[in-house]
Amino acid sequence: MPGDRRWVDDPRTTQELIEVALTELDLEDPEQGTGAVIALQERPTPEVLQRATVLTRSASPSERRLGIQILGELNEFAPGTPAMIDETMEVLLGLAETETDEDVLAEVARAFAYRQDPRGVDPLLGWLRSPVQRLRFFVAFGASTVYSPESADRIDAALLELAGDASDAIRDYARWSIRLLGLDTPAVRDVLVAGTSDPEIGVVAESLLGLALLREPRGLGPLRDFLRHAPVRAVNNYGLEAAAAWGDPSLLLALRGLDRTQPELSDEALEIALEACETGVPFIDD
Repeated sequence: MPGDRRWVDDPRTTQELIEVALTELDLEDPEQGTGAVIALQERPTPEVLQRATVLTRSASPSERRLGIQILGELNEFAPGTPAMIDETMEVLLGLAETETDEDVLAEVARAFAYRQDPRGVDPLLGWLRSPVQRLRFFVAFGASTVYSPESADRIDAALLELAGDASDAIRDYARWSIRLLGLDTPAVRDVLVAGTSDPEIGVVAESLLGLALLREPRGLGPLRDFLRHAPVRAVNNYGLEAAAAWGDPSLLLALRGLDRTQPELSDEALEIALEACETGVPFIDD
């Protein structure tokens, strides 16, 4: 993972890492291979910046994708924050205007999310209604990282629109970004309430947690049902946190009815939720 010393101290040369990273480009988890792309991302040197930039100009879509992956997550090891922001954003903004390959363009959209720079807002929002699902996904995913007071209204509107997307993952991540940004308007609350009856369990779980943090009364009844009937994994990851954030005694019966023998159920998270609801003192995990 980024920030791990084994990647920072990788003895391979930049050229060696690039050659290996190209062979590992389509691995679902970069750590399944030798971590070559991670090692490049954790090496914020002029050489890596220059070599990655050259890759983004290649005739090969795979090479362009790799160059963008490197630039998008070029990090300082300490404190693990984006490095060379201006230089990488200049390349990425140019690619957003000229790239035509959908797979490569999706990497550009992803990179804007990881650069955490407000200059990414215009290209990202330009893909709000793209027919390419991956581009819309990265709008939802990256909205919170490019957010600024100047773009607040546009991003709020975009997230509300994406919360009704046909894609389960996009509806989920739109609500995730809404929660991260702490958005609270009547329209946001209505969208979260609507999400409690979504066919996708992840959207339901994210909606319930968002409603709990906003202390929206319409979320309490659906949360009780969720604790009683949802799969243990979803209850453990979201339901218990939502219950703790509520700290409401009406949730106690559902919490006490959870099967503690389930290996996926966290005793610690359950105890926190029980204590919050027994005392009526909400617990918010920062």
